[in-house]
Amino acid sequence: MKYSRYCNRIDKPTLGGRPVDLPGVSVDHDGVAVCCSEIVELLQGGAFTTKQRALIQHDEMRVFDRLTPDFSYHCTETPVRDGAIGDSAAAVFRFLVRLPDVPKIVFRERLLGEHARVARAVVDRLGAVTRYTHNTPLHRPLPFFPFDAISECWYATADDAAPFTRDLVAEL
Repeated sequence: MKYSRYCNRIDKPTLGGRPVDLPGVSVDHDGVAVCCSEIVELLQGGAFTTKQRALIQHDEMRVFDRLTPDFSYHCTETPVRDGAIGDSAAAVFRFLVRLPDVPKIVFRERLLGEHARVARAVVDRLGAVTRYTHNTPLHRPLPFFPFDAISECWYATADDAAPFTRDLVAEL
């Protein structure tokens, strides 16, 4: 596996110790794990023994209402700003849903084309973003989590994340 990063939800985002409103940012989910591998079986637990997998499943059910394979997205990552994975301390994930009248292929082409160009310009101008990527699933959206793409926006510090996320969301 190339890398694995775990991100926890921030229930009440703050900036300088004061609550901050980030339009469009949800705190409904517990967190996100981002793993990268050229071998899909590693992402599906293929490196664990039966005993190790049983321990992991026990822990997953302690934290979530279902096992992670039931809500895992296997994606192709398309970097917009390809910063080093280890250079970031905070991230905002945007789970994107296409409008019903937009065909999947049109949504994907716009996300990876026009939207990526706009995002690159905004990210370059704002300067605080260390890594920004688009992830498009390799399978149909899952029934309980019907997302068509996921964007990751990484920052060097949590203090950078709040003001720049507000600006980024406003511009994108």
